[in-house]
Amino acid sequence: ERQKLFKGGRNADAFIVARAFAIGGSVVTAERFKPNAVKLPNICDHFKIPCLDLERFMEEEGWEF
Repeated sequence: ERQKLFKGGRNADAFIVARAFAIGGSVVTAERFKPNAVKLPNICDHFKIPCLDLERFMEEEGWEF
């Protein structure tokens, strides 16, 4: 698993985090924080980037269905 992270390929996580950091935005993901894991919520926590799940994002944006 860990070796896959460093091989490259189709992993947009780094670009999503970098873009959110650069523009002062947030990251929306279905991933959950997991101690000692390389997951979007963990990375966002480290860089102090807001990280939301889809439901919270829709609430904050005022979406109603």
